[in-house]
Amino acid sequence: MARPLVEEFFFFAASLSNLQNNTSILCLSIQVGKLLEFNTYRLIDTIGAKKIYKGFCVCTSREARGKGLGTKLIAKSMELAKAAGCEYVYLMATGNFSNKIFDKLGFESRKELVYSEYVDEEGQPKLKRTGVHIKCQVRLKTL
Repeated sequence: MARPLVEEFFFFAASLSNLQNNTSILCLSIQVGKLLEFNTYRLIDTIGAKKIYKGFCVCTSREARGKGLGTKLIAKSMELAKAAGCEYVYLMATGNFSNKIFDKLGFESRKELVYSEYVDEEGQPKLKRTGVHIKCQVRLKTL
């Protein structure tokens, strides 16, 4: 039996003025994704979906923040995903700003990791460069 389709897209906005900071957030996604069981095919099996739009990244430069650009990008991505036959949008949001957008657009939070609670055996934070970001959430939205 053929696997259901997963449409994978990257959300990007404006120019990345601080690549080092955004790179650390992307690395954080890789570390935390496994812990939060961010697995598209497991989700497909669980909910019985035929096609899922999997989002990877939304970011804007500091100068572009607060102007609604990220929200517009995600809304347009959802529109394109629905037109492509996707039933759900599935993603992992690693920062405060993107989580705010996904809350506004009605995404469900399926799992969450509060960064300050992710510690080693000695109680030291495993993630030392999270900046202002406090949690990572696996998010899902039915289209």
